[in-house]
Amino acid sequence: MSSLFERFSSRENLKKAYKYVLEELAHSSLSVTPINHASITAINNLGDQFFIALEKCLRDEKYVPEKGYFVYIPKDNLGLRPVCIPAMVDRIVYQAILNQRVLGYKIDGQLSDKVCFSNRVNDKEDGDSFLSPYFNGYDAFIKKQKKAFEKGFVWKLELDVQQYYEHISIKKLIDKLQNDFDIKDEKILAILHQQLNAWVEYEDLPKGIPQGPNASAVLSNAYLSSLDKFVEDKLNGKELLCFRYADDIVLMGKTKEAILRATEKIVRFLREHNLVLNEKTQIAELKDSGTIEAMRIMSDYEDNTPEIPEDEFAVIQANVPVVIEKIANNEKVDKLELRQLKYYLKVGREYNLDFLLSLIGIIPLRPSLTILVVQYVAEGRQMLDLFGDTMDTVLIDQALWGVYNNAEVSEWSKFWILKLLVSSRGLLVGGMDKEMKRILASKGQTIFKIVALYYQTIKKQKINIDLVKRAISDSISDVERSWYAFFFLKAFEGERMPVIRDCIEKLLNANSQELNLIGSYLYQSKPQVKIDNIEGPFSSYILQRKKRVVKVDEKKSQMVQDDYYLVRKDALIPVSSPTSMLGVNRKRRLRHTIDLPLPETMQWEKVTLKMKDGLKEVEIWYDGKHLATVDYIQLGFFTGKKQQNPDRSWGFISALSVLSATDITQATAPNMRRMVAVNTGITLKTANVHQIKKTVTNRLRAIFKTDENPFHDNKNYYHPRFTLLPPPALRQEEVWQQGGKLNENLPYEDTELNQEE
Repeated sequence: MSSLFERFSSRENLKKAYKYVLEELAHSSLSVTPINHASITAINNLGDQFFIALEKCLRDEKYVPEKGYFVYIPKDNLGLRPVCIPAMVDRIVYQAILNQRVLGYKIDGQLSDKVCFSNRVNDKEDGDSFLSPYFNGYDAFIKKQKKAFEKGFVWKLELDVQQYYEHISIKKLIDKLQNDFDIKDEKILAILHQQLNAWVEYEDLPKGIPQGPNASAVLSNAYLSSLDKFVEDKLNGKELLCFRYADDIVLMGKTKEAILRATEKIVRFLREHNLVLNEKTQIAELKDSGTIEAMRIMSDYEDNTPEIPEDEFAVIQANVPVVIEKIANNEKVDKLELRQLKYYLKVGREYNLDFLLSLIGIIPLRPSLTILVVQYVAEGRQMLDLFGDTMDTVLIDQALWGVYNNAEVSEWSKFWILKLLVSSRGLLVGGMDKEMKRILASKGQTIFKIVALYYQTIKKQKINIDLVKRAISDSISDVERSWYAFFFLKAFEGERMPVIRDCIEKLLNANSQELNLIGSYLYQSKPQVKIDNIEGPFSSYILQRKKRVVKVDEKKSQMVQDDYYLVRKDALIPVSSPTSMLGVNRKRRLRHTIDLPLPETMQWEKVTLKMKDGLKEVEIWYDGKHLATVDYIQLGFFTGKKQQNPDRSWGFISALSVLSATDITQATAPNMRRMVAVNTGITLKTANVHQIKKTVTNRLRAIFKTDENPFHDNKNYYHPRFTLLPPPALRQEEVWQQGGKLNENLPYEDTELNQEE
């Protein structure tokens, strides 16, 4: 065993790979949540037991990658993008191969920094993300173009490589890693080769790598590295400059002829790699750098989009309804307008009913916008459910249901709409139960069946064990079967022990690592099941490493019935945050820098926030345990990039803490307006207070990783569901309003509040 293979297969490297995969899935633009929920739940519950087993399996050369499952995502030009979903075990191994200290740095260190700006490996190995932040690379990509324009390169042509990931030759990629990047470890390359061959769409055509995994992004850079070198050595110079971001290529020249000559050379070079260019725009002579700068803000690649000045945002916000109307009328929408709409759907906060209905109406016309629209509408529906008219959510649900039943709408769009409907609280749509039964009785429709099974879980309906068995039997791949097998967890309820044992035994002895993973999880959740012979290639590794625990920790397993559907006390499918579990919640701009260790299903009633003296810090407690002491900056409640003063939302929380300890019924909008204004020095209107409360709600949801409302549904005053305590030196709202302190000569230990705690 080489030292490189030992490093790759180590449980430490595998754990790091898993951390990267989870981060990647949380921010993926090709999300198929909740498909991966089953495997993630199993791995999280098995813990070190899983990573020890995978390490041993790799080193014993027993690891075999499994065939992936394909979904097809529509493009606006009527084309389809095939997306491979690898098994979770395979995805972890795939990422482990490309981790920094295995192949990651070796590949990235040899890429051209003058041409390639996308998907660069993160230098910070202790960070959450494997790749450097998207915007860092894209920002450099745009700045290079702007600088080129300022130097006289005023002619521009944008190109992209047609169906790039789908046409990468696996053999040429492996050869390139060996020859161009001097990667000689045959065992690692053999595993990588086996994986990529297992994930091709057609077995007799060994080409294409999976879109979505960050590991693929690094390999895609490796595949185009020779183009980057050719461009840097042969094309870039006094008359022309070329920059690449992923499969997007930008040529900037001082003359039109220079661009045409370079394009011809690039086309010939790429044909040798079985790739062709797809022209995106005509050659244009730029008059200024405005269009370049606009592309910087409205990036197609950036997930956590940058903030822009308020006046620029106001222009975009005003233009969005115009763009939506153009789409609805089948009028031409230019690239910049479409980017503005996508940008707004990521960061906008307009939850007007008519606006949300207009967004729903364009789903059939622009299927590429489906995910952004659904996530925006999901957040808007939540806000209207809390603050809008009672009929608002009904009208939204009816509009979504109408689009879902439109025969011309793509399967991908229907999948996302169904997830939103299933996750919606208080859904009033006739025919939903009938549709779920139709889906579950049908053959195929795997991703829809998974959603339907979660629907039954959320609604606390009985899952028929024969239905799960039939779904497994009808599946084409073991990856599919593992997704269904997870629902045995609920289907076992009320079944006889021989039936349960037979189901688990088949999973444990299957010739599939993913089925073995789910089987091991189910086996350990049913300690009373006795199975003597465990012969699965992966389950034998998992279950031989640790004695099965029969005794259940009653205190640890006490859960609230409303927050979980109980199969047993230690085997749960959490459903308290269905929008998060089903992936329809919009990715929030995370201002906070803390990561609280919270259970998967968080309950606000178990949260306690204790403000510290000075109202700059707070202790965070959960279920009687101290999690962290942090300041308002770490929580994201600040304004200004340099001074970072407490913002109005922090003033709201501070004022509310005082009233929580005295008389919470006094936390009315007029009283809060006066108290927040005294603290911040800003004159407020009552409407401002309501908006601040909405901001606080969203911020707390993000910090505590939940979709649950942190406030009671109270129209008269602001009533938090969590416990909020003021600092000991500040007990009365009158003192707060005057800016003074109470008992300021008493030490902290002597205050009455501290004694009560």
